[in-house]
Amino acid sequence: MAVFSGLPGLGGMIAAAVMLRRVHRVHIDERGMWLQVHGHTDLIGWSELRAVRGQEPRPKPKDDPETRSKPPALLLRPADRGFTDRHPRILEHDDPELPELLLPSKRAVDRAVAAISAVRPQLLR
Repeated sequence: MAVFSGLPGLGGMIAAAVMLRRVHRVHIDERGMWLQVHGHTDLIGWSELRAVRGQEPRPKPKDDPETRSKPPALLLRPADRGFTDRHPRILEHDDPELPELLLPSKRAVDRAVAAISAVRPQLLR
């Protein structure tokens, strides 16, 4: 009986881990950035952005409990105020002036920045 209840429990834990994992796909071409986050696909056109900057992850400092850790992300400087309203499903809304697109790793940020530099180098800051 313990083996039977252990296997469904293990299967449930694996299913929960897969469902909670944040899947990101970024494709960059001459029209803009195609983003897929949690099954939602969106296009951010180059005309909607004034600047893009990569943010490398930084762990939380041990001596300062007030400071938060920084996740890997692309920081986007929008061209207008309606940007976060047009793309609510893919952006983090902590700061509407500089919305974040969280990515799973530093490597994903580096690849996105390299692809943007090949297509629109004037946007990188």
